[in-house]
Amino acid sequence: MPRKKKKTIDATEEELGTGDLRVLELKNFLPEIKLPRPIDPRLPDIPGVMLLIMKVKSGKSNLMSWMLLSEKALGGKKPIFDMIYIISPTAKIDRSSQAYFREEFQERIESIVVANPPADSPTVSNVDFN
Repeated sequence: MPRKKKKTIDATEEELGTGDLRVLELKNFLPEIKLPRPIDPRLPDIPGVMLLIMKVKSGKSNLMSWMLLSEKALGGKKPIFDMIYIISPTAKIDRSSQAYFREEFQERIESIVVANPPADSPTVSNVDFN
């Protein structure tokens, strides 16, 4: 069976428009998120995404613990987040993640999800907060 020829479009700049290829900002139709208290402008915006690429033992987990639990950041007596979900293969054995398991944070940290845990490490089903 013979192949069909693809149609091509020969259009002039006038037919395509002015040739303006500027990228315009999209309107935000999402409702504004009301935070329970103001946060320091030096911290990342909420909602937001943060990527930490640093060498081993450089303080990534320590920074995240401080940001999520500290009164000076996003935690404290009047936390910014109602619930925190942690996905980590080493949360139960990492010394810097032990703050998440303290009794005072049990209501805010609903689940520790362990992705691809070693065979002898704790899993979500056997994590004991007591």
